Amino acid sequence: MSTVNPNPDRIRHPWLPDHLITPGQPVPRVIIDNDFAGDPDDLFALIHHLLTPAADIRAIVCSHLPAVNQHDHSGKSALHGMDRVRTLLDVTGLADDYAPLLVPGAECPLTADMPASHPSKAVRTIIEEATRNDTDTPLIYAAGGGLTDLATAWLIDPGIARRMRVVWIGGREYPQCCDPAMRIVAPEYNERIDPVAARIVAGTGFDFWQVPRNVYRRCCISLAELWERLCRLDDAGAWLWRQLNGMRDRGETAGLHASGVYCLGDQPLVTLSALLTPWDPAPAGCSWTDVTFTDYASANPIAAEAAACIPGASTNRGIHVLTGIDAGPTFADLFANYALLARWRHDTGHNAGRSFATDAK
Repeated sequence: MSTVNPNPDRIRHPWLPDHLITPGQPVPRVIIDNDFAGDPDDLFALIHHLLTPAADIRAIVCSHLPAVNQHDHSGKSALHGMDRVRTLLDVTGLADDYAPLLVPGAECPLTADMPASHPSKAVRTIIEEATRNDTDTPLIYAAGGGLTDLATAWLIDPGIARRMRVVWIGGREYPQCCDPAMRIVAPEYNERIDPVAARIVAGTGFDFWQVPRNVYRRCCISLAELWERLCRLDDAGAWLWRQLNGMRDRGETAGLHASGVYCLGDQPLVTLSALLTPWDPAPAGCSWTDVTFTDYASANPIAAEAAACIPGASTNRGIHVLTGIDAGPTFADLFANYALLARWRHDTGHNAGRSFATDAK
C-alpha cells in the first residue's frame, strides 16, 4: 500500500487505500482556525479535516473564546485550546505529523481604537502562507470561531485578501433569507467573540463565504449514530465522546433540556473546503445567495457598530451567504474516514493495547 500523498507538501495518510488518493491532482491548502477550548464540535471538524486526503492542512490556529463564556475563564483560552488539540492528536496517533502545525492565536479581541497592537504567532503564520510564491494551489481559511488573527493579518498586509478564500461559521440570520429560530433575536456566538474582526473580514477584499446561524444549526447528528459510527470504534473516539459529554453536562447545569441530537455546526468548514466537486468550485449540495456588506451590517449590528471607525470596508462588497446545506454526505465522509483510521490503528497496533471505547462514560 502506498502511503505517500500525491502532493509533496502533503502530510502522509497511511490508513488510506491507494484508490482513495488521486495521484497528480492538486488539493487546496487549508488554514484551520477555531476556538478549541470551547464547544467540542470544532474537534470533530478538525479530525475530519486531518483525515481527508482532499485538504492540505498548512496550519492549525488555536484562537480565543469570548470574554464571557461557559468553558474557560482563565484569559488563556487560546493556549488551553492548543493543549486540547495536542491531546486529540496524541490519542489519534497523529501528533508527529500535525502537532508542528499548531500555532497560538491572540488571547483577546481587536478594539476599534488599537486594532493590531499585538500580532500573534498565528498572524505571522497566516501572512507567510498567504504570500508564498512557490505554489499556485488555492488557499482556504476555514474559521469556526472568531476572526481576530485573520483580521490582524489583513491590517498588517491587506494584500493577503486577494490570495485566499475565507469560510466562516458565524453571524446572525439574514432577514431576507429566514427568521431567527422561534423569532428570538440574539447575538450570534462566533460574531460576539470579536465583532471588530468579523466586520473587517466581511467588509474588505476577501472571497468570503459565510455560514450563518440558521444554516450551521442544521448540522445536527443523532447521538446514537455518532456513538455507533465513530465514538465507540476506539479509545480516540471515546475521548471525543467524553468531550461532547462534558458539554452536555454543562448544558444540564445551565438548565437546558436533554436531547438525542448534537449540533456539529463546524462541519461545513470541511464541506466548503475539501468536499467540493472536481468539476465546479461552487459547493454542491448547498444553496447560497450573494449579499452586500450593507446587508451584513444590517443583519449583524454588533459587528457594524463595533468597528465603525475602521476604514477599508466597501458597502458594495459581495458576500456569499449559505442559505442551505445537505449535511448528509459530510457526516458520511467523516464516519467513513474515521473508520478507516480506527481499523488501521487496530490492525497495526497503534492503539497501544488499549481496548475500544475505553472509559467512554
